[in-house]
Amino acid sequence: MNKIFVYGTLKHHHSNFDIIRTGVFCGEGKLNKSYGFRMISMGAFPALIPCDVSIAQDITGEIWKVDKNTFKNVDYLEGHPNFYIRDKYNIIDSDE
Repeated sequence: MNKIFVYGTLKHHHSNFDIIRTGVFCGEGKLNKSYGFRMISMGAFPALIPCDVSIAQDITGEIWKVDKNTFKNVDYLEGHPNFYIRDKYNIIDSDE
């Protein structure tokens, strides 16, 4: 099982949730603004873009454990590695 952090259409009750629905929901999480990202709208979906920390945002989302096949399906949906770049970050409890 792999943990993933989702902040857009893969979240509960959103258009691509069916892709991860068989996973295990671990809770709400937050990507701290110190990583230097902000969320923008790409029309039908949000995207995170790197930016100066002075204009960065905390990004809230959901943490899921998914199997290898689901992980591959998420990468396919997101266009990894050409459109979307997957990376590792420490996600904190969204209440912190």
